Amino acid sequence: RLYLVNGVAWAVSFFVVRILPSPYLFYKMADCSYAAFSRADFVVAWATMPIPFVLNSFWFYLLASGVLRFLRTPPIDALLSSENQQQQQQQGRAAKR
Repeated sequence: RLYLVNGVAWAVSFFVVRILPSPYLFYKMADCSYAAFSRADFVVAWATMPIPFVLNSFWFYLLASGVLRFLRTPPIDALLSSENQQQQQQQGRAAKR
């Protein structure tokens, strides 16, 4: 149970800290004055600044898909009890024959 709460809290905090500010940071990056930059600095800046945003988006995709997959799977106790019930039913059928 604590594992679940920790995972969901981490996913939410990752979204709030790394994904949610991205549009504002992109806006500030586009609105910034690049007068002090040389042509090479400008090209390097525009080529490398999106990399953290892309990586954070990819990591959040992996994180969110993992959380959703974890939430969709039934608990292991339910799986074990259903397997035990199936085995008992099969044993009961075999004993009746």
